[in-house]
Amino acid sequence: MDAYDLHSGNGNNLSGYANAQIDGIISALAVSADPAERARLLAEAAPVLWDEMPTLPLYRQQRTLLMSTKMYAVSRNPTRWGAGWNMDRWALAR
Repeated sequence: MDAYDLHSGNGNNLSGYANAQIDGIISALAVSADPAERARLLAEAAPVLWDEMPTLPLYRQQRTLLMSTKMYAVSRNPTRWGAGWNMDRWALAR
């Protein structure tokens, strides 16, 4: 699950969860690149989300990435959408 799925305006918010404070935090996370600020925002969101429990994470999907040592520019996807996210950059050494 992606944190953005909890934003009330997101089409992936299948539970219909809505909380203005969490919406604000998620919006701020989307534009902040500062690790300290992101950690502060996540720490602010955590007690609200634990209290309201808008989703119950029962499992975590494992992602495995295997490749030939001849391949380069292959990297793990930083999101949940699979290994081929940057395959336009992949190359095979000759």
